[in-house]
Amino acid sequence: MTTIPTRFRTGPGATLVVAGGLLASPLAGQLPTLEPLGEPIGCAACTDARAFGAVMGLSVRAGGGLAVADRDEPMVRLFAPDGSPEGAFGRRGEGPGEIRRIESVAATDAGTYLVSDFMGRALTEFDGAGELVELHPVESTVMGLRAGPTGRWLAWQVADWGTFTASVHLRAADGSHDGVPLPTTAETVVDAEGEAAAAGLFAAAPGPDGRIALGHPMVYRIEVRDRDGALLHAVARDIERTRRTPAEIEALDASFDRRPTVADNPEAGARRPEVDPLRPHFRGHALAYDDQGRLWVRTARAGPQATRFDVFDAHGAYLGEVDLPVFLGTFTVGHGVLAGVVDDPATGVQRIHRWRIAG
Repeated sequence: MTTIPTRFRTGPGATLVVAGGLLASPLAGQLPTLEPLGEPIGCAACTDARAFGAVMGLSVRAGGGLAVADRDEPMVRLFAPDGSPEGAFGRRGEGPGEIRRIESVAATDAGTYLVSDFMGRALTEFDGAGELVELHPVESTVMGLRAGPTGRWLAWQVADWGTFTASVHLRAADGSHDGVPLPTTAETVVDAEGEAAAAGLFAAAPGPDGRIALGHPMVYRIEVRDRDGALLHAVARDIERTRRTPAEIEALDASFDRRPTVADNPEAGARRPEVDPLRPHFRGHALAYDDQGRLWVRTARAGPQATRFDVFDAHGAYLGEVDLPVFLGTFTVGHGVLAGVVDDPATGVQRIHRWRIAG
C-alpha cells in the first residue's frame, strides 16, 4: 500500500461545520484497511437468489446484509449478514409496484428499499416485504441511485439527453429533505484552473450527514456540497491519467461499434466517439462515503485486474491508497462494509465480495 504525494485545494466553507453536523470521529483521519468478510455470494448451478443474471446495483442493509438489484426476476434480492438469501421481490411490468428496467437499489435506515427504474422514469419505494409504499415519478431518465453509508440519505441523477447533462437530487429517507435538485454537471464540476469539465454524467455520493460529493471522471476534482448545494470544500489530486493497455483499447473500440445508432434509438449519440488512449481518473459511479465520513474514490489506475481506492478524510485531506487484488464492477459502502461485484471471465458468473472496513 503506497501513499502518493498530493496537494489538495479547499473551497469556501472548508473549515466550517457542515449542515447537519460534521462527523467528529477520531478515526476519520486514519487510513482504513479492508478485511475479507465471509464467502463470496453468487453461483452458477444454484436455483435460488444467488444465481445472478446481471447485478445492476448494491446497497448495504443495517446489520451488514445486502440488497442487490438484479436484471432478472426477482429484481431485488435480500441477503443476511452471513450471505444467505433472506428474501426477494420485484417483477417486470408497467403496473403499480412493477419495474420496467431496474437500475439500482438503495436500502434506507427506515427498513424500506428505493428502486430506480431506468425505463419507467420512476423511483419506487418498497417495504421490507416487497410491498409498494410509494411511487415517485421522474421527469426523465433516472440513474445513479445511491444510499449514504447509514441509509439516512439518498441521491440520484436525472439525465437530460438533449444536452447530455444531469442534475443530482438529494433526499432524506424520512422525507424531511425531499429531492432538492443540485446544479447540473456543467455548472458544478470544474478543473483546477476553474474551467468547466466536459458535459456528461458524473459520479455522486451522499455522505452520512447530508453532504454530497460530485466528481467528473476526466477531471480529478471532487466537489463536496451541503444538502442545499453550497460548496463546502473541494479536493484535486495532481496525478496524471494512466494509459490503457492495447487490450483495453481494443475492447472499448469494439463496445463503441456495438452501440445503437440514432436510427435505432433517438437518444443515442449521432457520432461514434474516438477511443481515448488514457483511462479516466475514476470509473463510473466511483464515489462512496463510509460511516466515519471518509470519502472512497475508486480509481482506474490499477487497470483491469485489480482495484485501487483513494481515500480522503471528512475535511478533504488525502489519506492514502487502499488496494484490492480483484477488479470490482458495481460497489457500495455502508454500515462498516464495502461490497463489490467481481466477474469471473472464465465462466461469466458474477459474485459479490465483501470486506469489513477496519480502522
